[in-house]
Amino acid sequence: MNANYRKIYNLPDTIQAGSTLEEILQHRVKSGLFGGDVTKYVAAVLDRIAKREPAAYEINLNDGRTIKIYERPMDGGGWVSVQEDVTEQRQRERMLERMERFLATIIENVTEGIIAKDARNLRYLFINKAAEKQIGMSRAEIVGKTARELFSKETADLIEQRDKQLLAQQQQLEPITDTINNPIRGRRQVSWRRLQIGGAEEDSHIFVTMVEDLGKEMGAAAQWPARLGAAQYARSTDARAEVSYPAYRLCLSDVSLALFEAWSVSTRRVS
Repeated sequence: MNANYRKIYNLPDTIQAGSTLEEILQHRVKSGLFGGDVTKYVAAVLDRIAKREPAAYEINLNDGRTIKIYERPMDGGGWVSVQEDVTEQRQRERMLERMERFLATIIENVTEGIIAKDARNLRYLFINKAAEKQIGMSRAEIVGKTARELFSKETADLIEQRDKQLLAQQQQLEPITDTINNPIRGRRQVSWRRLQIGGAEEDSHIFVTMVEDLGKEMGAAAQWPARLGAAQYARSTDARAEVSYPAYRLCLSDVSLALFEAWSVSTRRVS
């Protein structure tokens, strides 16, 4: 046994090379680092040694640490066990997993539509609830397909044009307003901003679209009551009101895009 092994289990000087596994476990019982059945644990280890089958597993010590154990037979006989304290690594992984769930919950429930597609084949990877409502299709109907499999040629051509622009520009943070022909909801005006996550040389190269449905195609004056409501529309003649609503919308878009990018990064780290 080396110094690191002794440190992991806080072994006293009385435990030296040549001590039995049972003696080591009995010390761990006395020091509070082992709460199992010593006899059964030793029998299980001896059984693996007899079968000469390599093994890898983790144990949780009573003080909260996590130890990963690798066991393998040695050429010519014998058995080696390598033990590693992976407590900090597991804590970081759990923290990232919690952050991923937290961000995923927010992204799923924001009012803006969020759409992600694989930049390599332009197939949709994810849409949130708001995007499902905007498009009029379920996630199951959209994910895994391309725009040409879902929309008219006119709309698919427009989406692919925007994809090419995004690929050249890296990001499109200023909103672009387009009219699209939605097969479920008819011709509608949408405002979208987009960014790339990752790069062409990476496995996770993603296009992310933040989209707001502005309503059916109509004159600008007719859109204001539908989007703001009567009271807000009455106030929209005030210049400050006309400016404040778009600014508020862009702020929401910034938050949503940042959340999706953070979620995507945390997902890649966990995986």
